[in-house]
Amino acid sequence: MGLDDYLALGKTPKDIFALAVEHLKPLPSPESVPLPYELTSTGIVWNKATKDGTIPQLLTNFGARIAADVLCDDGVERQRSFHLECTLKGAIHSFQVKAEEFDACGWASRHLGAAAVIFPGRATNDHLRVAIRQLSPDVPVRRVYAHTGWIQDEDRWLYLHNEGALGHVEASSAIEGASSITTQLPEGLESFVLPVPNSETANASAVRASLELLNLFPVAIAVPLLASVYRSALRPVDLGMWFAGPSGTFKSEVAAIGQAHFGAGWTSRNLPCSWASTPTFIEAMGFHLKDALCVIDDFAPRGSLTEISQLHARADRILRNQGNGSGRGRGRVDGTPRRAKPPRGLFLSTGEDLPDGYSLRARLLVVNFEPGLIDSKNLTIAQNRASDGHYARSMAAFISHQAGHYNYWRENLGSEVRRLSREFAQSGLSDGHLRLADNIANLFLGYESFVLFAAAAGVVGEEERESLMAQGRRVLLALAHLQKVLHGAKEPAQRFLELLRSALIAGRAHIADLRGEAPDAPSRWGWRHSGSGNYTEWQGQGERIGWVDDEQVYLNTDAALGAANKMSFGEGISLSGSTLHRRLAERGYLASRDSTRQTLTIRKVINGVRQEVLHLRAATLMPAMSEDA
Repeated sequence: MGLDDYLALGKTPKDIFALAVEHLKPLPSPESVPLPYELTSTGIVWNKATKDGTIPQLLTNFGARIAADVLCDDGVERQRSFHLECTLKGAIHSFQVKAEEFDACGWASRHLGAAAVIFPGRATNDHLRVAIRQLSPDVPVRRVYAHTGWIQDEDRWLYLHNEGALGHVEASSAIEGASSITTQLPEGLESFVLPVPNSETANASAVRASLELLNLFPVAIAVPLLASVYRSALRPVDLGMWFAGPSGTFKSEVAAIGQAHFGAGWTSRNLPCSWASTPTFIEAMGFHLKDALCVIDDFAPRGSLTEISQLHARADRILRNQGNGSGRGRGRVDGTPRRAKPPRGLFLSTGEDLPDGYSLRARLLVVNFEPGLIDSKNLTIAQNRASDGHYARSMAAFISHQAGHYNYWRENLGSEVRRLSREFAQSGLSDGHLRLADNIANLFLGYESFVLFAAAAGVVGEEERESLMAQGRRVLLALAHLQKVLHGAKEPAQRFLELLRSALIAGRAHIADLRGEAPDAPSRWGWRHSGSGNYTEWQGQGERIGWVDDEQVYLNTDAALGAANKMSFGEGISLSGSTLHRRLAERGYLASRDSTRQTLTIRKVINGVRQEVLHLRAATLMPAMSEDA
């Protein structure tokens, strides 16, 4: 008791001195101190000591206790929250409150509503937070996981989903360990549920249903679908899948079949993300869906140019982080950095268009959907099997099988991808983008793992296994060659020349001779007749971007790059001049360079003025066409 309170009770200095002792008394143990708080049928009461004795003071009209101290682990950070059980007017309310929000007591109105009353008083909140703690003895600490995918629990590998974890089917101790694991996934991931594998017959039937997608859909779609689904369940991967096609081609429905391998509740109307979601939301889903597929639906640029640009920027941010395995840096309120939370699964996007950017598209594998490609009856069969849980049971059996030797994937997945990448590079992919062989290798690894598992489960024999392997390799190689065409069409140097060619043909730019006048075959170089009768002349259209001498062209880089971007209608050349020079040189488009100065531009005297120009052959920029009359 404080001295002032002691004197307020009517005590005197004489009474104080009478309390003096020669030795300090031991402090009472917390258990021996009677609690000044109690839980009554009316609410929480503070038994306040006064000079007139103890006076009960009502703090709340509800009861509350901490049922569990919850430590939420998302794989990067651990956040603490309290699981509260409150009784108000005979009804029990159960909810969680973040630890840092508990003391302020604002949770009462938020979770209990207007009927919950915290009575007035300067220190009521302070007493309430202490009262609830003291009225909650021996609070158990409970660890929960806020992500899916693989974790190591002692010497066992377990795969997390919304209702716990799966372990190796042949190890009963692992199954027991898995049953004690608690998960708490973010809102929106309730459908991510994998059933515990049961009988071998049921497992084989589910695996066969997944494998039969090769018969229900064209193999050009089914193979990449199965490959991405099963590859995503092994380890994080630095590529993204993109289902592209016009509306009505069932691309979202097929993507949902892939997502349904991770829970029977996933449908085309209930997918983890859409491109209408905020970037922060999509990044969060990609982070929490570890070692799993995450569908982002409906990339359809519409609206104003600003809205279209923002959507492409959103795709660039999300998919570039996926391809780089990086997360967006953030800071705490106090200015200290928070750990990044990168995507840890595999994004599968659907869209009517593709996102801008050559390097971004190199991080994607695009599967094209055309009208009539997907048979609606076969799609219905697949959707029924998805809702019945066949595909989720197949994935559960696959994961339980992999749990028995998951250390192999941890240690050897990278080397397996590199081995397959070298094989695919020797099959005609060495001249594509550097990522292409790696991307196809990753996909084939997922497909191969599933086929080998199906063989181990007795679903396919040796002959069918080899046939499926050959089919997968053939389909993925064909997909890779289509990517080469796609990447080549958007390669910056080639696109630069195509845009310049369009500008000259459309009369948005022109090239003059070395005197600044109309060159030979002027219409080839962006010139048009003007005037009438005997008074006609050639007029250069738009901005002058360079000069031509015989069959040699000298470009002013800044003017040419500006003209190209004006013709791009949104998807321009997002490179600096020096980087563009390097890309042109790498593709063999430059006719010469300055070896003395070691520059890719040369100096050329044009109409008495020395210019710094890019030197190209005329046929590189403008292939031969009929001469002007």
